[in-house]
Amino acid sequence: MSEADHAATPDPVDLRPAAERLTALVGAISQDDLGRPTPCEIPVSRLLAHIDGLALAFRVAAEDPDAPILAVPPSVGRDVLEPGWEQRIPERLDRLAQTWRTTPQDGAMTRVGGIDLPRSIAVQIALQEIVLHGWDLARSVDRSFDVEAGNLAVVHHMVRTIAESDAPREGLFGPVVPVPDDAPVLDRTVGMAGRRPDWAA
Repeated sequence: MSEADHAATPDPVDLRPAAERLTALVGAISQDDLGRPTPCEIPVSRLLAHIDGLALAFRVAAEDPDAPILAVPPSVGRDVLEPGWEQRIPERLDRLAQTWRTTPQDGAMTRVGGIDLPRSIAVQIALQEIVLHGWDLARSVDRSFDVEAGNLAVVHHMVRTIAESDAPREGLFGPVVPVPDDAPVLDRTVGMAGRRPDWAA
């Protein structure tokens, strides 16, 4: 069994590797790409808008749990991409990663999308969003999206836990897609999150 198949450790989550990979990918997106489909069944423009919003929301969750923005449920697929995204999204991803480096990842409560949860879980969900939507975006423009081993271990554990539970499959998650046990960890992770690893636009 690989390291990524073990339960996530209590070590602090470092969002920087995944955030930096997603930032590089966003920088490669052109205006011509915005109408492309994605594995999560929304166009690239709306996926970028969702990434833009989640980068802001999860940073605020670390800084100010009582902020009004955190009481608003997410709206995947209904987001509108605002002008200036080319600079704003990378800046927000960088601030998100930097903020969680100095925020205790403990049991203190925060809020995201109208849901109260411990900071230790909030940062893991932020990582999960960055990795899965980074993969979505990469597939939509036929690019690779490598995930640092420690980040992938955390996301794999979270996604597997959800897949093995009776939690509703909505928003970020579609029906589980069967993937061979000997497939790469990232393929098994996206499969459990409801994506076909071989998806192509």
